[in-house]
Amino acid sequence: MPTTYLLDSDTASDLYAVARPVPENMLRHLAKLGDGDSLAVSVITPFELEYGYAHAQQSAKAAIRAQIEAVLADCTVLPLDPAGARKFGEAKAWLVRSRNLKKDAARKINSDVMIAVQAALGGATLVSSDKLHRELASAGPLAGLMTEDWNAG
Repeated sequence: MPTTYLLDSDTASDLYAVARPVPENMLRHLAKLGDGDSLAVSVITPFELEYGYAHAQQSAKAAIRAQIEAVLADCTVLPLDPAGARKFGEAKAWLVRSRNLKKDAARKINSDVMIAVQAALGGATLVSSDKLHRELASAGPLAGLMTEDWNAG
């Protein structure tokens, strides 16, 4: 059965880095993809990559622009579904309670939780090295979310 692999923003950045080699572990995972498998990113990812571009030193901008264009050419960009808003609220509230997060820390996890909700509701496997994603997959409203860490051996 074909699998959609939703790359979180950090994974997309690592996989499509122009100025450095792609990590070997990621290349091994890519080589294992089947014919019907596909790569996707959240609509949030181009926004985060564009911030990286705007914030970068001039000498790095061409490489970052090439990275963004490669991500957009190779990956399906998944939109946010308003139906996911309720699941986002539940998942974020669960994380805030389970981690006892303060307001500032809670604000910093919005994008990660939205991307996890997109993967869960879309039946995609979330590719991420983020501990938060593994935590969401193991308990709470997103328990059962499929995750893979392509940076791990």
